[in-house]
Amino acid sequence: MGPGPSDVSPRVLEALARPTIGHLDPVFVGMMGEMKTLLQYAFQTQNELTLPVSAPGSAGMETCFVNLVEPGDKVIVCQNGVFGGRMKENVERCGGIAVMVEDNWGDAIDLNKLEDALRAHKDAGIVAMVHAETSTGAQSDVAALVKLAHDHDCLTIVDTVTKGCETEINNYCSQVSPGEGRMLACFYAHEDKLSGQCQYALYQAANTLDQAVSALQYVATECENDILQHCAEVQMGEGRIIECLRSNSATVSESCTQAVNDVFE
Repeated sequence: MGPGPSDVSPRVLEALARPTIGHLDPVFVGMMGEMKTLLQYAFQTQNELTLPVSAPGSAGMETCFVNLVEPGDKVIVCQNGVFGGRMKENVERCGGIAVMVEDNWGDAIDLNKLEDALRAHKDAGIVAMVHAETSTGAQSDVAALVKLAHDHDCLTIVDTVTKGCETEINNYCSQVSPGEGRMLACFYAHEDKLSGQCQYALYQAANTLDQAVSALQYVATECENDILQHCAEVQMGEGRIIECLRSNSATVSESCTQAVNDVFE
């Protein structure tokens, strides 16, 4: 849970100014239990393992992968946007093998493609997916996807950050086609009706996208001349520019190569 964009209540600021409580103090244990109970209510779950993570949503994703994926494990990753790609990075950094089920950005995850991957990779133990892909607004049928994974004895890791606005999407923005900021514009038009859960999900999404944009700007700056020289005819999107730079790695500048490795390795 990262810091929110809204003002902090004076009562909270006053509490932060008080002496800290040790993590084994009975008072702390009681407060932790109360927080977990309130989180269960906020996310409408009875799962006893509901717990806060002191970080943005991507750290919650990473927490799942580093605790479930060991070197050599095969993980099926469904990607239809930026954050499916981030899941792939998590698998590889844990030493796992990412089997990609890819759909066009803006499209929902194809259930048939996932089934084909599960049949082709019976040794896979985990399926990872994004419920509502923040980068495009595309929402997938996560219930059907999770059931299919469970039918093949796989655990699932699901990023549900943007799912926090599901009610608002259904009530106010169901006729809005994702892309070019239209979904966000709809949310802002109904700002006074957004739940706290949706507002927090939007903050998390904006924070993560801001980090992604900064990283891409870094690559674009360092690789500007290389892109013009080698990739001017390549259509932007879906990682094609990065693939072009990598395919010309022998002649790409050292600074560009370093930038690409910094962001995408």
